[in-house]
Amino acid sequence: SGSTFSITNPVTTITAVFNGAGSALTATNTLMPFTCPYTGTITGWSISVDTGTATFKVWKKATGTAIPTISDVINTSGVAISTGTHLRSSTVTDFTTTTVTAGDQFIVALITPSGATQAAFELEVTK
Repeated sequence: SGSTFSITNPVTTITAVFNGAGSALTATNTLMPFTCPYTGTITGWSISVDTGTATFKVWKKATGTAIPTISDVINTSGVAISTGTHLRSSTVTDFTTTTVTAGDQFIVALITPSGATQAAFELEVTK
């Protein structure tokens, strides 16, 4: 016989990794943008740290001739990890929009790290 496999709502992640090379991370927003290749909805996010805490903000700008800036931020307080070393959440209430259009550009800004020397942030976009 045989089997089939299909994915109805594939999820892609927009990932930003911060590495202090052994030193504590500091706030930074000097990243280059990531482009989402398809239309979808922000449905979740994950944060991993080696130790300590971290808060992230996400900037989004429609495709065009400029990259996102801080004025394009799409979450209010930022999403954070305050205990443990990994957190995944499907709560997106901090985001002012969850709509993604093909070609939208994103920047992930690390705004308040404390004690972490490595951190990663993943934004989940469901097609």
